[in-house]
Amino acid sequence: MVEAAEDDFYLPDECWEHVFKFFIIDKDNNNDNNYYNQFYRYLKLESLSLVSRQFLSITNRLRLSIRINGRTLPFLPRLFQRFTNLTSLELRNYCGDIHKYLDQLSGFSLNYESTIPANGLQAISQNISNLTSLKCYSVDFLNNNTNMFHIAHCFPNLQMLDLSCCFNVPAEGIGHVLNTCCNIRHLNLKLCCGVKLHGMNFKAPKLEKKE
Repeated sequence: MVEAAEDDFYLPDECWEHVFKFFIIDKDNNNDNNYYNQFYRYLKLESLSLVSRQFLSITNRLRLSIRINGRTLPFLPRLFQRFTNLTSLELRNYCGDIHKYLDQLSGFSLNYESTIPANGLQAISQNISNLTSLKCYSVDFLNNNTNMFHIAHCFPNLQMLDLSCCFNVPAEGIGHVLNTCCNIRHLNLKLCCGVKLHGMNFKAPKLEKKE
C-alpha cells in the first residue's frame, strides 16, 4: 500500500520545473536586472535544492545567472557543468588575468558535438551560447579594442551589457559591440571615463536604456 501511494504522488521533473518557476518568479516585479530580485530568487532556489537530489538537479537547471569573482574563478568549469542554462554572467571587482582561468574551459565541453576553442571569451560563448546579459563591473581586461571586439563576436545575442566602472573601456570597442549586437536594449556606461555615445557612429535599433 505504501509503494502504491508513493507512485501516485510521483511527479516528473518537467512538472516540478513548472511548480518551481511559479514559486520563484515575482510577476509583480520582474526586473531581472535588479540585484535584490536576483538574490531573492537565488535564496528560493537554494532552499528548494536542499530538499532532495531530484530538487537539486532541477534547481540547477533553473539557475540563469551567476556572479564570478576572484574566489570563484578557479571553479568555472565545475560551475558551467552544474548550471547548464545560464543566460547572465557577471564579473565583479577583478583586475587579474581572467583568461588563464577561462582557458580551463577548453577541456570541459557542454556541447559534445563541437570543440571548445582555447580563447577564454570564445570558451564561454561555447558553454553559454544563448548569453543575453553580461555584467562587467570594474574589470580591466576590457580596456582594449581587441577584447571588446571578442565580446561582440562571441555574444551576438546580447540584450544587456553593463560596463559600469570599467574606467578605460574604449569608445571604438563599444561602438563595434553596438553595431554587431543588434538586439542590445540596455547599455550601462556609468563611470566609463571619456565615453560618449553622442556623435558615435553605430546602429542599435532596439536600444532603449542608456546609463
